[in-house]
Amino acid sequence: MRSKNRPDLPASAHDIHDRIEHWRKTRQKRNRMPADLWTAAVGLAKEHGIYAVAQALDLSYGALKDRVARAAENEPVTETPPAGFVELPPPPPPQAGTEQMSGEFEFAAADGAKLTIRLPRIGQIDVLGLAQAFWRRGA
Repeated sequence: MRSKNRPDLPASAHDIHDRIEHWRKTRQKRNRMPADLWTAAVGLAKEHGIYAVAQALDLSYGALKDRVARAAENEPVTETPPAGFVELPPPPPPQAGTEQMSGEFEFAAADGAKLTIRLPRIGQIDVLGLAQAFWRRGA
């Protein structure tokens, strides 16, 4: 390694370190580092942090940071998977002499997802169970 003040690499990073060192020893002057080595370094930086990887691989922090940012811009945005189906039991038939309430429930999750339920009659519907199923959907 080139520097004594270098953080330890995780075991999975030793291969990329060896490949970069081999490239450094065999390259022509002023040649840029190959894209596959940058891609591997960016992957490590996403997992272990830009500073630690830049130090461990003796890369420019600024160059690695820029490449990580560009990679993040080009990554496809993953959509939140749709919530699973929640089956509700049918409300019991109204009993003579009792009132049936109607209801509207709105649930919001931290990721911005919303669920609104409007029921003409509330019988024995487990509203708490609905809320828990909605908030658990991404777990």
